Amino acid sequence: MKNAPSRALAVLVVALLGAPAVLHFVPGIPEWPLAGRSAELAPYPAFTLGGWFSGSFQEAALRRANQAFAFRTWLVRLNNQIAFRFWGRAKANGVLIGPGLFLNDRLHVEAWNGTDFVGEAAIRARLAALRRLDDALSSRGGGALLVVVPGKATTYPELVPRGSRPPFAPRNREVYARLAPGAEAPFLDLTPRFLEHRRTSPHPLFSPYGIHWTALGAVLGMQEIVASLEERTGRELPRIEILGIEETDRIQPVDRDIGDGMNLLFPLPKVKLAYPRIRVATEGTWRPRALVVADSYFWNVFDLPLAGQVFSSLRFWFYRNELHEHGKPMTFPKGDAALARLLSEADVVLILASDANLPRVGWGFLEDVDRLLAAGDGRPAGPVR
Repeated sequence: MKNAPSRALAVLVVALLGAPAVLHFVPGIPEWPLAGRSAELAPYPAFTLGGWFSGSFQEAALRRANQAFAFRTWLVRLNNQIAFRFWGRAKANGVLIGPGLFLNDRLHVEAWNGTDFVGEAAIRARLAALRRLDDALSSRGGGALLVVVPGKATTYPELVPRGSRPPFAPRNREVYARLAPGAEAPFLDLTPRFLEHRRTSPHPLFSPYGIHWTALGAVLGMQEIVASLEERTGRELPRIEILGIEETDRIQPVDRDIGDGMNLLFPLPKVKLAYPRIRVATEGTWRPRALVVADSYFWNVFDLPLAGQVFSSLRFWFYRNELHEHGKPMTFPKGDAALARLLSEADVVLILASDANLPRVGWGFLEDVDRLLAAGDGRPAGPVR
């Protein structure tokens, strides 16, 4: 009987280890869905003799089994909560924790300190391509504009995670701003406007728990973009007016995206954000057709009512991968002919990126357009309406 406690303990351990697998087949087990990549499950593998003898079937089955067991979501959240509570780490890809639970992203910190600097030669080449695109559109009364949105680390440098390397190299954003006038390239850096807002307003333009600008930041940014397009084209565009601000702790999903992506067991403390009430005055103004090649920061704009009011048509080329158009679903074939058609149907082209995406800005769009224009195949045809 001396071994009875040891045997009981062994049985208990085996039962606890096996219970999640067994309970997976019991209906009604409560689950709390995960967010982000943690929510993605590996597919069930198809059995083939080749897969069996090569071992690929077993590997795929093991990946699925490691994800498809009862209480998985609770156990993942518990594991993440322990790492967050006791070690101050976020078990989410690239997420860093700054002072006051101000969450940040590794790429935005690298943009702030200069780790991702691509060199002046690459920046000069893109500015030259941008200038040629703008010339082609300006000949029709339109224009192009490269817009840089400062990230959280640039806007709130005092809140970068402790231990982050301070600025030590040229930063892409600053070099673009320095070289653009000499290249006569249409460039708009929103950093001065954001820093001015910090000094004069209590309403933050970034949520502590999100990586993108808030709706207020997107509206301020669009005001600057519209003003820049007016200056470049000499035409009056719709006016975006802020009628008031509503503060609430019921923040939008986009304002807690990396907080949700941490998949914690307990929610983060509530915060209040400001959401603007806006009006767009369009009477007697020019509403251009816009093609926007942008990263995920533009989703905040695309989802606002102003997006469909400022522009007569708006095509959003997300990372130059997925093409979206207001009012209808849209698919577009790849290739030079499709690219030339997109240009011919646009009055203005906006290329927008957060400073973390400046090393990849345009995602090949500027280079491909420049090649088409040089060959005479991509020049926008027909006058701007």
